[in-house]
Amino acid sequence: NGHPDTLTSMNNLASLLVHMRQLDEAEALLKEAVSTACGALGAAVSSDVDATAEIQRLGSVPLLAALAQGSTHKASAAAAGLLSLLTQRGDAGLTDSVSKALRDASEGSPLLVAQLQQGHKLARRAALLLDKLAQESADNRAQMVKLGVVRRLVRMVRRGGPTDGGTLNALGCL
Repeated sequence: NGHPDTLTSMNNLASLLVHMRQLDEAEALLKEAVSTACGALGAAVSSDVDATAEIQRLGSVPLLAALAQGSTHKASAAAAGLLSLLTQRGDAGLTDSVSKALRDASEGSPLLVAQLQQGHKLARRAALLLDKLAQESADNRAQMVKLGVVRRLVRMVRRGGPTDGGTLNALGCL
């Protein structure tokens, strides 16, 4: 069910699993939560013009594009469907925003890199996802180095930021 309390509980449980170093279970739970959230957002967008404006106001389009490009099949399909709905319901500016976000998402991980400078929870999750991407290919690693991921990860560690397995593994992989 896409109720906000259910999604929050799934997110909290995934955070606990990350702290317990059960990363595969945490990842699976987060992917399920994202897929469910995208489905719920899609239903809201198709029936409510205000939901479209709120998604745009929150700056969620780049995150949805990143999910559409690099997540599980279910989450990718849900995010892509939501982006398609946004394009159909939105104005020319929103359509351009979706196109730009999809282009950026296919060229690397700028959203994840930007999240390395935010709060501990977001930075930790971004580092975990960047580690997974870095392990996938040399092209991904080269793109991350170009985006300054190494410098940001080192800065995180030096400042006493989140130094869980994902952060250190991403740094080591790069």
